[in-house]
Amino acid sequence: MYNHEDLAFTILMNNLIEKILALSGDPASCVQFTAESLRELICARTVLVIECSSLSAKDQHEVVSIFPTRRTELAQRKEIQRLAELSHTLNSVCLKTPDESEPISEQLKLLDAGPSILAPLITGNERIGLLLLLGLMDTNNLTNVIETLNNLSRILALILRNAFLYQKMEEEVESRTKELLEKNIVLEKTLRERELMLKEIHHRVKNNLQIINSLLYLQASNSSDPHLKEALEKLQHRIYSMALVHEQMYQSEDLELIDIIDYTKRLCESLEFDNFTNTIDIQVHSDLAILMLPITYSVPLGIILNELITNAVKYAYPNNGGGIISIGIQKTDKSVIIVIEDGGIGISQTIHEDIHTSLGLSLVKNLAEQIHGTFTIENKSLIKAGKKALLQQLYFLGSSVHLWKKLYQY
Repeated sequence: MYNHEDLAFTILMNNLIEKILALSGDPASCVQFTAESLRELICARTVLVIECSSLSAKDQHEVVSIFPTRRTELAQRKEIQRLAELSHTLNSVCLKTPDESEPISEQLKLLDAGPSILAPLITGNERIGLLLLLGLMDTNNLTNVIETLNNLSRILALILRNAFLYQKMEEEVESRTKELLEKNIVLEKTLRERELMLKEIHHRVKNNLQIINSLLYLQASNSSDPHLKEALEKLQHRIYSMALVHEQMYQSEDLELIDIIDYTKRLCESLEFDNFTNTIDIQVHSDLAILMLPITYSVPLGIILNELITNAVKYAYPNNGGGIISIGIQKTDKSVIIVIEDGGIGISQTIHEDIHTSLGLSLVKNLAEQIHGTFTIENKSLIKAGKKALLQQLYFLGSSVHLWKKLYQY
């Protein structure tokens, strides 16, 4: 049974995984955010994310991120390399102190680090790297910290593996393209190879996200805590919205752009809302046949759509009430407007305030800024005149949810 402190810590770690997933398309930002967030959450003086030499095909282990950045020189210390090598003897998260008489503790003593946590990142039989949290400033309740890191380290390893694969793929493509241009090798063959590589990467990322979803499903199924179970189920929907982007990418002829209209239709068809699937009709409308957006917009937009549609389903038609949710997609000169509206019962002031302070809406705000956009929520009551009397109908989110985002030349 979770106590309040343990539950709060677990939820914070799950939120961290969500945000790391949102950054999975940007490897540098992903690992930097991981190091920064874990330092704040676990109260360590320095956090390093280290990539195994076997994964990077380099002569030594590589420090891919360090926080705070003023400690960058620490990455060059031979003791860090030695700790990375010694971590290969570990199969789970462990706490080490410099006053112990063993090899890892001896390296910590040379670094003058204090109590530290080593978290090996392993997925399957593959060792991805090491999370090194040096100099813990708060050693209270470390049992819960270590247990939670053990439970989440495999998921985190999958996420970082994707990030490393992206980085490695980009480096290989850049190097290969430069070489082929210099030697004037047949461009047709080069582009085809690049497409196959990208398709394979998108396919692997989609499969890995499905694995993460399966792990979360198992965790939710085995949990007796309703709050934790709900949080994990929401996370599953968010991960699926990203997996669908990668699925469309490797199925598409264009590996840089995605048709957001087709994506939205597929997302709506696949979303499952418990008992709502048979009573709520989600419709997508647009005057456009297709609307192509780059993947840098599509992943955040997919998460945003998932949050807003989920909110509409949750609050518009409670108690299995039937109805329609309409999604309109429009394009102006250099902008796109997506409107989500329904004919539901409307929301009370209390629920309205809860929505504005929720994790989901906070995620929407951050992702909207990431794609250079804004959004608004309106809640109104409309009165229509009948032949014999005035009839009042309440609308959830009133005239609609507006998501407006600026684009460049798309």
